[in-house]
Amino acid sequence: MKKDYNELIERLGNDNEDVVIGSLTELVCIKKEIISALLSLMQNTNSHKVRDKVALTIVDNFRDDKIIPTIIELIKKPELIEHNAKLVYACGEYSDCRNFVEFFVDFVLNYDYHVAWNATNIILNMQCNFDENTVSRILQKIKTEKNSIDENKLDFVDDLISFFEKLV
Repeated sequence: MKKDYNELIERLGNDNEDVVIGSLTELVCIKKEIISALLSLMQNTNSHKVRDKVALTIVDNFRDDKIIPTIIELIKKPELIEHNAKLVYACGEYSDCRNFVEFFVDFVLNYDYHVAWNATNIILNMQCNFDENTVSRILQKIKTEKNSIDENKLDFVDDLISFFEKLV
């Protein structure tokens, strides 16, 4: 693969536009294969050190908003529970999480303190307009579940209520 990769890089300097465009397409495919392999490794390894490095590698080197749903699925896996806070934090490193705001609210309501803290920070830093139905639905959910929330996370819940009430 290294030889192919080097050839693709070299072809980016080609005078033929079709060759350059073809090389770009192939490089994107390689990126997707690498991300897929890294996510698979993260899911299947028993090494905490390897999981940590894979998570950091993905965030630091393969920024792509399309990876957020995959990270969310990893967060839901019981065998990766000790990495949930890092994975939620990783989501926050991407530019656009607004389509996943309800998942982040669920992380605040249903996961441990560290996950909730990261998810709250992501939500509070979202710079976007949500439709009124979404905001109403989220507020109703938060207020309904507030009484059953661990008291260590009540400040996060109150911050979210304030945040969403300002949007109505």
